[in-house]
Amino acid sequence: MKFSLRQIFGISFKFFRLNFAKMLPYTAIVFLFTEVVALIGYFASVSPVMQQMLQGTADGTAPTLTAAQESVFGMFAMATLILGVLSFIIMPKVYMAALIYVKCEFDGEGLSFGQAMRRTRGKFWRYVGNIILVAIISSIFTMVSVASNPVLDIAASVYSAAVGALLCLVVPLVAFENSRGVVIPRAIKLLAGFVPQAMLAVFMFTGLFSVIEAVLGDLFLKTDLSTLLFSTVMNLLTALALPLASAAQTLVYNRQTRDTYHESAPEPEPPQDQDTGWH
Repeated sequence: MKFSLRQIFGISFKFFRLNFAKMLPYTAIVFLFTEVVALIGYFASVSPVMQQMLQGTADGTAPTLTAAQESVFGMFAMATLILGVLSFIIMPKVYMAALIYVKCEFDGEGLSFGQAMRRTRGKFWRYVGNIILVAIISSIFTMVSVASNPVLDIAASVYSAAVGALLCLVVPLVAFENSRGVVIPRAIKLLAGFVPQAMLAVFMFTGLFSVIEAVLGDLFLKTDLSTLLFSTVMNLLTALALPLASAAQTLVYNRQTRDTYHESAPEPEPPQDQDTGWH
């Protein structure tokens, strides 16, 4: 029996509940990086130096800074640069390691955080290259539909969901398999027959986050400090969603690769309410 979208969500939520503590290293790193970005943005917004720079830019004049102010500006610039480089290097490996950990848990193989990170070796540039290609594909419709039109807005939403569904398999393919090059054609092939369900899942995830963001935005987006609190809450929710999203992506990968390459093999029954076999 094939896993339905409802079963995938059910198993993913159960995995999240049973393995929350084990996934903390991954969620903590995601939260740490995103929160540092929010803190840099907050301190930049309240810094007199940055406000003077922005005012000078708005007026079309070059602001005159003292040596101390130039040092402060240099610190902000250096911190932003360092954080950007670290994020570029570390975050793809964390995302892939989270997927690898989840797959090993489903397969009954215990794996530590360090072991999962080590299994991402040699996959970094494949991840970056494929993500860039997905981003280019995602931007195609945006470049074509420049006019504001309700029909185009709906079409853009559907197109974005289709690209999101593609991304749901692109990252697992890079993380789980050792083949070289672009994995997008294989992801498209594997998605055959599951596109509507995958698009619905993307709509549900993005829609839920959009509603939460809109509600919290009305409550928090009033002052610089409240904006920081809003960013903190959203960063925390994003980090906590990583185990759930990783489990769902892994289940979709397992479902589609099994259907494609092991059609003659007996299909396992999806876990019910009894205890599952993962650790």
